[in-house]
Amino acid sequence: MFDDGAHGDGTANDEIYGAQIPAQFDGTIIEFYLEASDAVGYSRTWPAPSIVDGEPEQVTNALYQVNNSFDGDVTWLPGRQPVYYLIMTEMEKDRLLDIGDGEGGEHNSDAQMNATFISVDGVDVKVRHNLGVRNRGHGSRDDPPNNYRLNFPHDRPWKGITAVNLNTKYTYYQLAGNMLFPQKDKKEMLRFEDQLSEMLRISVFTLLGAQVLLPFDPNQLLLAFIFFLIVFASRPLFLICSRNRFTMSRE
Repeated sequence: MFDDGAHGDGTANDEIYGAQIPAQFDGTIIEFYLEASDAVGYSRTWPAPSIVDGEPEQVTNALYQVNNSFDGDVTWLPGRQPVYYLIMTEMEKDRLLDIGDGEGGEHNSDAQMNATFISVDGVDVKVRHNLGVRNRGHGSRDDPPNNYRLNFPHDRPWKGITAVNLNTKYTYYQLAGNMLFPQKDKKEMLRFEDQLSEMLRISVFTLLGAQVLLPFDPNQLLLAFIFFLIVFASRPLFLICSRNRFTMSRE
């Protein structure tokens, strides 16, 4: 690494060091780590090694993906959808998909894969390395496309949270359940609505190094629309009944 002002390190001799990785083909996933040594010979790496069969190995490293179409200087338009990138090595991607493919009885495993998470929205670009990604769910664990759990390092949360569930199954029921059975705590409700609005703005999720659209089923969409109509029609009556029960219990 250099502090000469010519390697992305800012001003020369400012004690900020930089290094440059040669240009790579579009779509290439780059795995890297940093190693620092002192004059005595002591050294350490970031990210730190992981223990594999009792021995430290440099296998859970930081990642990024070359994307020639990305332009960080493009003006953000209000209402534009954010894009989230989940980057993994090919080996860990295949392992995660193998766990959730319904074969071999591995779908109940909570084994986590190493990944880098990048969020791009109208505020900024956030990067979180070394998060754990695992298969999640109960009856849907062996039914691709799978639900996933993202666990962020607790010392590097993303927007104040340390875990996110990415659900592909029956998400409209979860939304309807929140509307029909609202949180009693106002602060919790506002916090949940903020998270919900963030989730609802996701239209494209870059999963495992490739942009994919969530599966579209017209029949499910029609059923969801009918279900929402029933929920919205019954919600006022439910709230009235809830208030009455609450009043009676206090008396």
